[in-house]
Amino acid sequence: DIRIVREAVRHPTFELYLVPIEVQTMYPDIVVQAIQNCPISDLWDLFDSVHATIWWSSLEAVKAWMCRGGGWVHDDFNPEFQTNPDLLAALAKSPNWMDFEYMASEEQTSDKKFMLKMVESRGELVRFASGNLRNDMDVVVMALGHRPDPKPMVMTDLECRGIEFIVRLSSHIQSILQLDHVFVGQFLCGVHKHGAIGSEGNTGSTTSSPCQLPMLNHGFETSLEWTRMIATYLDVPSGKRLERYHQAAKELQRWGY
Repeated sequence: DIRIVREAVRHPTFELYLVPIEVQTMYPDIVVQAIQNCPISDLWDLFDSVHATIWWSSLEAVKAWMCRGGGWVHDDFNPEFQTNPDLLAALAKSPNWMDFEYMASEEQTSDKKFMLKMVESRGELVRFASGNLRNDMDVVVMALGHRPDPKPMVMTDLECRGIEFIVRLSSHIQSILQLDHVFVGQFLCGVHKHGAIGSEGNTGSTTSSPCQLPMLNHGFETSLEWTRMIATYLDVPSGKRLERYHQAAKELQRWGY
């Protein structure tokens, strides 16, 4: 009865080898759940209980295995899974993240958008970025500003690139934070002062001094949209990106830079 199996597999002590091969093949989600609930100490025993066709055909089973800390098994896993972005994202969060070096393709490690996502999960993966991306400031800041505090090997890896690189990195971080300070402290405060943002329908200044930003002084929605466009054009960081810059600055300071 598949309902009984689904209920039983929720328990860590469940023995997957008791489930017939045809049932595993027909319901691979049972294998996934067994992996997710399996104690780490019994993980490799469970591996032998999973039928070979599951490892070859079910990406979800392999992903669950990687998430639990199991490594990539060349002879048993479908090689087409090796560069799957979702699988690599799961690997980045697992104890075996070092496998990323030989699992990810050169095309992936040269893709800025992809590597930003990877180092967002684990800063140490910056060491595996290819070519110019290894010194790309956005990628490096994302890695250095990773929360919780990055492992010492992130900073050690950056120091191996030389003091000139660290100086350029520090200068870049400070310039971006200064840009944010000016944008918020002068530009946005100037808009607020003249009533553009936060005063729906207010199209003019309440003071005798002329508004320095007349194009933005046309109500809340218009003002907000213009502000977003200008911030994007100037590359002013916000949200998580701004948080990473602040954290990266603290990390450099902690290391004496």
